[in-house]
Amino acid sequence: MNLSANSARTFALYVSLALAGAVLPVGAAFASNLDFDLDNETNVNIDSLYLSLNAQSDWGDAIDNGATNANATNSITFDSDAHGDNCYYDFKLVFANGVVSYLYNINLCSVEEIDVDTTDDGHVKYIATYLTDDSLN
Repeated sequence: MNLSANSARTFALYVSLALAGAVLPVGAAFASNLDFDLDNETNVNIDSLYLSLNAQSDWGDAIDNGATNANATNSITFDSDAHGDNCYYDFKLVFANGVVSYLYNINLCSVEEIDVDTTDDGHVKYIATYLTDDSLN
């Protein structure tokens, strides 16, 4: 192949960019700002997770990757272009034992993890861990 000096530099630049892209973690490079970890600290599987924009009455379909085993963490991911103007969502969790639980007004644009656990008297409780300026560095 006989390339001019400019063509050779352009080709080298494209190869360098392609190789740089190959070593970047795909999830980090294309992650949605709505992604979060769902940490099920209960002893019951979560069969379904529903999300809806805050204060909407229709839950729609369960999200595809929402089921989370007992005592396990599941990374809930969205399409890379899932960046909405409204970051506040309501959650509906359906457990394998038939319990349905709700969590309202969660800012998915800045939440990092949602921990689901039970209280001593058996009620479902949630702890939301939000990103801080320190975790962005």
